[in-house]
Amino acid sequence: MKKIMIIDDELDILDVLERFLSRSGRYEISAFSNPEIALQKAKSESYDLILSDIMMPQVSGMDILKGVKSHNRMTKVILMTAYSNKHKEQQSNEYGVDGYIHKPFQNLKVVEDVINKTIG
Repeated sequence: MKKIMIIDDELDILDVLERFLSRSGRYEISAFSNPEIALQKAKSESYDLILSDIMMPQVSGMDILKGVKSHNRMTKVILMTAYSNKHKEQQSNEYGVDGYIHKPFQNLKVVEDVINKTIG
Protein backbone atom coordinates (compact mmCIF):
# COMPACT_ATOMS: atom_id res chain seq x y z
CA MET A 1 0.00 0.00 0.00
CA LYS A 2 1.38 3.40 -1.01
CA LYS A 3 1.64 6.11 1.67
CA ILE A 4 0.40 9.55 0.63
CA MET A 5 0.50 12.76 2.64
CA ILE A 6 -1.91 15.54 1.64
CA ILE A 7 -1.20 19.09 2.85
CA ASP A 8 -3.69 21.89 2.30
CA ASP A 9 -4.86 24.69 4.57
CA GLU A 10 -8.28 24.63 2.88
CA LEU A 11 -10.15 22.05 4.95
CA ASP A 12 -12.80 21.37 2.28
CA ILE A 13 -10.17 20.44 -0.31
CA LEU A 14 -8.26 18.39 2.23
CA ASP A 15 -11.40 16.45 3.18
CA VAL A 16 -12.48 15.80 -0.42
CA LEU A 17 -9.02 14.59 -1.46
CA GLU A 18 -8.64 12.38 1.61
CA ARG A 19 -12.04 10.73 1.12
CA PHE A 20 -11.59 10.33 -2.64
CA LEU A 21 -8.10 8.79 -2.43
CA SER A 22 -9.02 6.54 0.51
CA ARG A 23 -11.96 4.95 -1.29
CA SER A 24 -9.84 2.67 -3.50
CA GLY A 25 -8.00 1.07 -0.58
CA ARG A 26 -4.74 1.45 -2.56
CA TYR A 27 -3.38 4.28 -0.45
CA GLU A 28 -2.71 4.97 3.21
CA ILE A 29 -3.59 8.65 3.55
CA SER A 30 -2.32 11.17 6.10
CA ALA A 31 -3.94 14.60 5.82
CA PHE A 32 -2.62 17.82 7.36
CA SER A 33 -3.99 21.35 7.38
CA ASN A 34 -0.92 22.64 9.25
CA PRO A 35 2.11 22.61 6.92
CA GLU A 36 4.62 22.98 9.77
CA ILE A 37 3.42 19.79 11.45
CA ALA A 38 3.23 18.05 8.07
CA LEU A 39 6.85 18.89 7.25
CA GLN A 40 8.03 17.54 10.61
CA LYS A 41 6.07 14.33 9.98
CA ALA A 42 7.44 14.03 6.43
CA LYS A 43 10.98 14.16 7.82
CA SER A 44 10.32 11.55 10.50
CA GLU A 45 8.31 9.04 8.41
CA SER A 46 8.61 7.67 4.91
CA TYR A 47 6.00 8.59 2.28
CA ASP A 48 5.72 7.54 -1.35
CA LEU A 49 4.05 10.82 -2.30
CA ILE A 50 3.37 14.22 -0.81
CA LEU A 51 0.56 16.22 -2.39
CA SER A 52 0.86 19.82 -1.21
CA ASP A 53 -0.82 23.13 -1.87
CA ILE A 54 1.70 25.86 -2.75
CA MET A 55 0.04 28.89 -1.15
CA MET A 56 -0.24 28.32 2.61
CA PRO A 57 0.51 30.47 5.64
CA GLN A 58 3.72 29.90 7.65
CA VAL A 59 5.18 27.22 5.39
CA SER A 60 4.62 27.23 1.62
CA GLY A 61 4.42 24.25 -0.67
CA MET A 62 7.82 25.33 -2.01
CA ASP A 63 9.22 25.02 1.54
CA ILE A 64 7.63 21.57 1.80
CA LEU A 65 9.20 20.57 -1.53
CA LYS A 66 12.68 21.76 -0.51
CA GLY A 67 12.46 20.19 2.94
CA VAL A 68 11.20 16.83 1.71
CA LYS A 69 13.63 16.55 -1.21
CA SER A 70 16.61 17.51 0.97
CA HIS A 71 15.61 14.81 3.46
CA ASN A 72 14.63 12.04 1.04
CA ARG A 73 14.99 12.52 -2.73
CA MET A 74 12.98 9.34 -3.39
CA THR A 75 9.76 10.85 -2.00
CA LYS A 76 7.65 12.17 -4.86
CA VAL A 77 6.13 15.64 -4.47
CA ILE A 78 3.19 17.01 -6.44
CA LEU A 79 2.28 20.66 -5.93
CA MET A 80 -1.27 21.98 -6.20
CA THR A 81 -1.87 25.56 -7.20
CA ALA A 82 -4.67 27.87 -8.23
CA TYR A 83 -2.15 30.33 -9.67
CA SER A 84 -0.05 29.69 -12.74
CA ASN A 85 3.31 31.32 -12.14
CA LYS A 86 6.18 30.50 -14.51
CA HIS A 87 8.81 31.66 -11.99
CA LYS A 88 7.44 29.38 -9.26
CA GLU A 89 7.18 26.47 -11.69
CA GLN A 90 10.79 26.97 -12.80
CA GLN A 91 11.93 27.26 -9.18
CA SER A 92 10.03 24.13 -8.13
CA ASN A 93 11.50 22.24 -11.11
CA GLU A 94 14.97 23.14 -9.83
CA TYR A 95 14.04 21.69 -6.42
CA GLY A 96 12.86 18.43 -8.00
CA VAL A 97 9.05 18.66 -8.13
CA ASP A 98 7.47 15.55 -9.62
CA GLY A 99 4.23 17.08 -10.90
CA TYR A 100 1.56 19.75 -10.70
CA ILE A 101 -2.17 19.76 -10.24
CA HIS A 102 -4.05 22.95 -11.02
CA LYS A 103 -6.95 24.05 -8.85
CA PRO A 104 -9.82 24.10 -9.10
CA PHE A 105 -9.70 20.46 -10.15
CA GLN A 106 -11.46 19.70 -13.45
CA ASN A 107 -12.54 16.53 -11.68
CA LEU A 108 -11.03 14.19 -9.13
CA LYS A 109 -10.14 11.65 -11.82
CA VAL A 110 -7.52 14.13 -13.09
CA VAL A 111 -5.96 14.17 -9.60
CA GLU A 112 -5.96 10.39 -9.46
CA ASP A 113 -4.39 10.15 -12.93
CA VAL A 114 -1.51 12.47 -11.97
CA ILE A 115 -0.91 10.47 -8.77
CA ASN A 116 -0.97 7.15 -10.65
CA LYS A 117 1.50 8.45 -13.23
CA THR A 118 3.80 9.63 -10.46
CA ILE A 119 3.81 6.63 -8.10
CA GLY A 120 2.15 3.90 -10.15
